[in-house]
Amino acid sequence: MTEKDIYRLYKIYLSSDEVVLWEGKPENGHLLIPEDAFIIPFSIFWSGGAFSALAVSLSDFVLPFFAISLFFSVIGAYISVGRFVHKAYIRKHTYYVITNKKIFSCYKNKVKIRNRHSIAEMHLKTYKDGCGNIVFEDCLPFAKKDTGLLDLGNEKISLMNIKDVHSVYKILVEKPD
Repeated sequence: MTEKDIYRLYKIYLSSDEVVLWEGKPENGHLLIPEDAFIIPFSIFWSGGAFSALAVSLSDFVLPFFAISLFFSVIGAYISVGRFVHKAYIRKHTYYVITNKKIFSCYKNKVKIRNRHSIAEMHLKTYKDGCGNIVFEDCLPFAKKDTGLLDLGNEKISLMNIKDVHSVYKILVEKPD
């Protein structure tokens, strides 16, 4: 998508008194997260067992055993390598916009919108190169779950691996109109 396509995607959600304060894309890199200290060894163990079972199932071709070992091998390949490729793909096709009233996260043809008035708490993670993440309280792994009520304009959005994260954080901290 070009920047014109992205602008056409979110401009229909802008009110007449709304002003774009910042827009940008996630940067490349920083694909590893602290949880990977557990996930990477686990994925190596999982993949090793799954691929060993797949090799055995190929030598003594028994369809149910082959199907199950193939299934677990695919899962092992995804948690070992595929999730990093998937995360990079999502970042490549994501675009963020902050206005004086809303936060937009555009991914391909899908737009998530968050009212800035609804932000209770933000968590800032900064990397050495100045990039970082801004995660809103309700997007944390153990945050309260949805009530099931329709709450338009309050999608779960996190700004991931954005350049000059401190300047974006300052924009978000300022009181919205």
